[in-house]
Amino acid sequence: FLNEGSHESKGPRVVDLTKSANEKYDVYVEVGWPTSSTTHLFLKCNAWPIHLVVKEDKHIKVLLKDGSQAILFPIKIFYGGDQILAAVFICGINPCSPLEDEYMKLFHLVMNHFSVALTR
Repeated sequence: FLNEGSHESKGPRVVDLTKSANEKYDVYVEVGWPTSSTTHLFLKCNAWPIHLVVKEDKHIKVLLKDGSQAILFPIKIFYGGDQILAAVFICGINPCSPLEDEYMKLFHLVMNHFSVALTR
């Protein structure tokens, strides 16, 4: 992280992503696809709800204001003692492919491999 107007690093800092960014995340919409009977509830939001994913510690399907769809997965890695690396893995959803079980399994598989790679 850099100081404004400076090119010197201040070093790492802690950012609390569990605090609300003044947006209420309480509107869910049902999303379906013309080629499938599968539907899912998506959280409708204006920006990525990173802090909500970290706070809830579960994946969240989101529908952004531009119509983009994604799934946000929390990743927590414990590094001895009380140090935790918290990350959010964002997977975009192909709007032409229904979000069926096999597609969700692919996302979980990719997220698990990514999480394991972070621990090495």
